[in-house]
Amino acid sequence: MVATVTARAEDGTTTVEYASTPGPTIVYQRDQDLNILRRGGVRYAPCERLFDFPLAVGKSWSARFQAFDGSSVRAIDHDLSARVAAIEEVDVPAGHYTAFRVEVHDLWTPHVTDFQVGIASFARTNVVYWYAPPATPGA
Repeated sequence: MVATVTARAEDGTTTVEYASTPGPTIVYQRDQDLNILRRGGVRYAPCERLFDFPLAVGKSWSARFQAFDGSSVRAIDHDLSARVAAIEEVDVPAGHYTAFRVEVHDLWTPHVTDFQVGIASFARTNVVYWYAPPATPGA
């Protein structure tokens, strides 16, 4: 996957295009703390809070937010919890990094305003992110 920053606003928000082969390019809008404001056609209110800086091993946080897709007024409620589990060495195509391992658990429940076929009553996701702090010049 290739991430390209395509815009940066004065308030610290960035627009990033994530391209994978094969697959579509997905445009994300992130706040100054890398939390997701928009992913493709989905808008998050206030944001999908994946990070809570400063990070430290053992730190945990929780957040409640809603996701709205662009095709309807239906919302999905999210109840997210996250924690910094460890500092790990990671190797990726861009190089070798020392990174925080952030474990995110999300329980989401759609608002169903009518009887729709195929709508689950809830779902649970577990995702791991690694965040490598920017290099400090002269360090």
